[in-house]
Amino acid sequence: MAKTPKTDAQYAAWFSDPGSQLGVLSEMTGKNFEIAQTAGQAMLQGALGMGQELSNFISGRMKKDVEAVKAISGCRSLSDVCRAQADFLGEAARDYADQTSRMLNMGANAAAETVDAVASMEPVSELGMTGAAPEPDAPAEKPASPRKAAADAAV
Repeated sequence: MAKTPKTDAQYAAWFSDPGSQLGVLSEMTGKNFEIAQTAGQAMLQGALGMGQELSNFISGRMKKDVEAVKAISGCRSLSDVCRAQADFLGEAARDYADQTSRMLNMGANAAAETVDAVASMEPVSELGMTGAAPEPDAPAEKPASPRKAAADAAV
């Protein structure tokens, strides 16, 4: 018996019927893509801000490095050179520590904004799909690992 090919209309009906499992799967997939897009946009905004901050920091540090070279080259004694280098290194260490703190805070804020953006969306649920997930009060059994199975068999 030869199978009759399905038409595009039949496939479209399967995916658009809200009661069918394919319709539910299609709806869940669309919702997941929407969530991923929202999260991606929020993460990109955070990354752009962090990139701009890092670019500004590098530019400022380069200017300070050039100033330090000028200061050191203008020194007339070894003690002046040592003082200028110590000043430069101390300021650089403070700048890098401050910048690290700023970047960590920006990263944490970007992560929080991403979570907030996604959390504000309608959650993806089973959307009426039957048999898609175990009942809440019936925990799913985890399959035994090969190592555990071998250990149990040895006993």
